[in-house]
Amino acid sequence: MNDKWSYINFNTLIKETLDGNRCIQEPITVYNVSGEKAKNLNFETHLLCYENIHKENLLEILHKIYMMFNTKIDKLNNNENIKFMVKQINNEWFRDNERLQLNDPLSPDFFDTCKKSKRAYEKSKKKYDEIIELSEYEKDIPIDSKLREDYPMERELEGAILLCDKSLEKIKENAEELKVIIQNIKDNNTSTIMDLSTKHKHLYYNNNSSEDQSIPSNIHKIFSNYLHIHTLFLKQIIIYYNNTIDLIKDMEKKCSELTILKQNVNIIAHLNSDDNDIFDYVLNGIKNIFSSEENKEEQEEQEEQNNVDFLIEDYGEDEDDEGDEDYEESINNSENNLNNGKLISNKIKQFF
Repeated sequence: MNDKWSYINFNTLIKETLDGNRCIQEPITVYNVSGEKAKNLNFETHLLCYENIHKENLLEILHKIYMMFNTKIDKLNNNENIKFMVKQINNEWFRDNERLQLNDPLSPDFFDTCKKSKRAYEKSKKKYDEIIELSEYEKDIPIDSKLREDYPMERELEGAILLCDKSLEKIKENAEELKVIIQNIKDNNTSTIMDLSTKHKHLYYNNNSSEDQSIPSNIHKIFSNYLHIHTLFLKQIIIYYNNTIDLIKDMEKKCSELTILKQNVNIIAHLNSDDNDIFDYVLNGIKNIFSSEENKEEQEEQEEQNNVDFLIEDYGEDEDDEGDEDYEESINNSENNLNNGKLISNKIKQFF
């Protein structure tokens, strides 16, 4: 049986992180319901334990947390002691800013654009799968079936290629936007924040013995947590960019296959069932092949019968015109002629 774990409430986890009461780089210990078992999780893994947070929306969640830190640090910038510390460190890094410039690297419609891009890819992929299935069906078309002049797949392919090209264009635009975002995030002033993550509260007093109550006691942990959130957010953006490049490669491959399929769509062997000349020619040719031997035998029998009839007719004429003296001679001649007829018939058979 799987253990049920008592994960930290999301709002509590984020508040403790923003206030510096919890360090992101340190493991988060969670216990099972009975309290008998415990396990350590890193910050990102703990986020993925919530039912409504997963790899598909992790980038959006990290962006929200990132912007919460931007708001938090922007408020800290209003403190004169913190402003002085930031200016001093920026000078050390050859930067002239008195404040930390922490802007939102994403456009307001960034995630809407990402979702549209993904839907376009899925729609094109579904259409591609349908075309491939249809192409397999075309292979089973009987050779004597009657096809349309434009072929069954031609119009489907034209629409699929157009859809594929448009989807590919959207995904490429998204990838180019991501490249710019990644570069802007890398250009952020992380060197100053890294230094601030080492500065404890008492270092902000600016030689003033009185304690500034408006400065958080764990201010160094706030900047440290921001730095880690910045890194997690940047890493997730890069992962998303690499996934987008994979989609582009896959879509380019599918578009190419559809184009090749369209070029070969009319290479389908078929006979038009209305073309009587073709079928008559084939049918008569088959009949001639199987009837040739039978015709030869009939011709031989007919020729033999003709020879016998001819001899009989000759015998009858001799019997009427001449006397009995010629009867025996006629019989002999008839037998000779009959033998000659059989000989001729055998020769004819040998010839065929």
